[in-house]
Amino acid sequence: MITVIIPTFNAAHYIKDTIQSVIDQTFKEWSMIIIDDHSTDDTWEIINQFCHTDSRIKAIQLKENFGRPAGPRNIGLSHAKTPWVAFLDADDIWHPQKLAIQLDFAKKNQYDLICSQMTDFTGEPPTPTLIQQENISCKKITFFDQLTKNRIPTSSVIIKKNVAIKFNGFKESPIFRAIEDYDLWLKIAADNYRIGKCCTTLVYYRILTNSISRNKKTHVKKVFWLIYHTLATKRRYLLPLYPYFLLTYILLSIYYRLIMKAL
Repeated sequence: MITVIIPTFNAAHYIKDTIQSVIDQTFKEWSMIIIDDHSTDDTWEIINQFCHTDSRIKAIQLKENFGRPAGPRNIGLSHAKTPWVAFLDADDIWHPQKLAIQLDFAKKNQYDLICSQMTDFTGEPPTPTLIQQENISCKKITFFDQLTKNRIPTSSVIIKKNVAIKFNGFKESPIFRAIEDYDLWLKIAADNYRIGKCCTTLVYYRILTNSISRNKKTHVKKVFWLIYHTLATKRRYLLPLYPYFLLTYILLSIYYRLIMKAL
């Protein structure tokens, strides 16, 4: 039914919690592909312990370090044999009802991609509480919603494999480092695929000091460059509102040049 793709690198301190959060899912029809980006700690040994005890879990060890999650995620995507795939970073945790709730919403609303809210944590993972699905709302995310802010946490994403494959997965170029996920979600939204978001926390995001996007100035520049580039390449899509977005594009062009000099 669904393949969970986990890229990992030197995650020995927390990969157990991440894998266990998938094993603990109330929805059991999943398989898992873990792509180890040539870790130098005990990550590979820990992963193999899970592989030996659960036949649903497979692992791939890269011979060289790719250095960012785009490559490992794409490798996982190419090995997935199910109609749906889900992405989970090696330091994040899922609520045990995540897959069941999101897949149900996706089926009922014919979503091509569905995500959820996310809550940060440090230290020990939080203890999840039972969620009554009838109390959860689900909202649609449009291209313009996503353009103004990345509203799709990657570790919460469940997506149809054929949709991700259509856009060749995640950009592997170094220039897209830390924004490769935002880029893919923007493309999918711009092509009018149905995107939904569950208005409840189904993912717990572990805050780490060595996060790829921790350099805020660099990250801001990259995000702004991506928005600027997206507007520049989607003029035909924006044609019905062209006068408004032409003005926005001009203002963004000026602001982009100013912020690039200031940061």
